[in-house]
Amino acid sequence: LGAGAGSGAVYLPAGGDYKRGEQVYASYGDRTSAELMLSYGFVPPTAPPCEAVDVALALPADDEHLQAKAAALEARGLNARLQPFPVRLTGSPPEMLSYALVAAAEPRSAEEATQCVAAAFGEAGSGVVGDAWAAAGKDLLADVARDMAAGYPGSLKADDEAAEGAGFAIVDTMDEREAQLSKARYCAAAAVRTRERRVLARLEFVMSSGAAEDFAAAEKKGRDGARNVPEEDGVLGSLKSALPEMPEMPEMPDMRKLFK
Repeated sequence: LGAGAGSGAVYLPAGGDYKRGEQVYASYGDRTSAELMLSYGFVPPTAPPCEAVDVALALPADDEHLQAKAAALEARGLNARLQPFPVRLTGSPPEMLSYALVAAAEPRSAEEATQCVAAAFGEAGSGVVGDAWAAAGKDLLADVARDMAAGYPGSLKADDEAAEGAGFAIVDTMDEREAQLSKARYCAAAAVRTRERRVLARLEFVMSSGAAEDFAAAEKKGRDGARNVPEEDGVLGSLKSALPEMPEMPEMPDMRKLFK
């Protein structure tokens, strides 16, 4: 978008060469279904590639070494009070697990707290994350995902059924077909909730499975009662385990059919 110098006109430059009468498309950018619904009044019939849910983490307010942990996190560009992480069906930022490990760490001093943060982020020379500590971090993330999912109204099944009527749900409260548009808004919101619930369900499943595996490994090594601090020979469990894929989201018909 630009303005012609001295012409008093505003112009929109084309991104390529177009013929007269040719269809011109605009991109809404990398936005989630929720962002498209709230900002532009529609949801696409299938989840966009960038579909994500922001999972916010924070250090416990009663953490004995909160100040040392917070300083170390903020030195790495993360907010100790509330840090959102975009989680997708395909995965989550590695920093999210590192943050959860910091929250679950059990240091006995400010110096050890700083070492825990360095180990949680995989920094050389700081020790490594053992199975029990890794399990505690993943367990924390599974709990957060479970709590977030519980905050949605109704059930996933009900939202699934409602989402089938969403399609391109255009919101226009001035339209005379208010009853149809009201249904469209409801269906579109259900589609957004369905997609977000599935992301959270996937996160809970992956983290719960990983935590169970790590707890078992720690127990086998006789370290299930160990403090959550760096070890010399621990191994951080992989988040890329071979796990079954979540079911595909239902295709949704074109909302324009509701207006015929």
